[in-house]
Amino acid sequence: MISNLENIMSKIKADSKEKIAIITEEANKNMTALKNEFEINLKHEKESIARKFESTKALELERIVSGVELKCKNILLQTKQELISKVLDKLKNNLENISFDEMKSFLMENLSRRTKSFEGEEILVPEIFGSLSNILPNIKVDKNVKNGFIIKHKGIEENFSFDSLIRHKKEELEEVIQKYFE
Repeated sequence: MISNLENIMSKIKADSKEKIAIITEEANKNMTALKNEFEINLKHEKESIARKFESTKALELERIVSGVELKCKNILLQTKQELISKVLDKLKNNLENISFDEMKSFLMENLSRRTKSFEGEEILVPEIFGSLSNILPNIKVDKNVKNGFIIKHKGIEENFSFDSLIRHKKEELEEVIQKYFE
């Protein structure tokens, strides 16, 4: 009986060892498969994070570059506008300080270009150029005319003041000035 019992116990031990070996082998296979799957998933996740980081980094860099370019363009545009304003102010200042002979030439040249002149029209000039009335009898001094001249006939005025001419030609002048910035 004891030997039977020992045989049964040996058999149970052998079966148990065999089952343990099978279970251990199965567990090791599952653990290896899970480990491989985890490593593959980890590798994919790392690659995904790296791609997202590179993409985000590139987008952020592009955004920063665009912002800097926009600021540079705004500064350049502002500088151009300031220079254009300075040039126009200098032009206006030079025109306001023209000599008698330059004013006479300006007046005569513009009068010769007109296609129509009317009887009874007056040419209004600033006080400083009042002596131009010696050249043409219809020239009158007007305190309201600061520069250039105005031709007046029956309430209608043709404005040849330098302010008006600069305003009228401002876009053309800006285009000419703009060419110097290219």
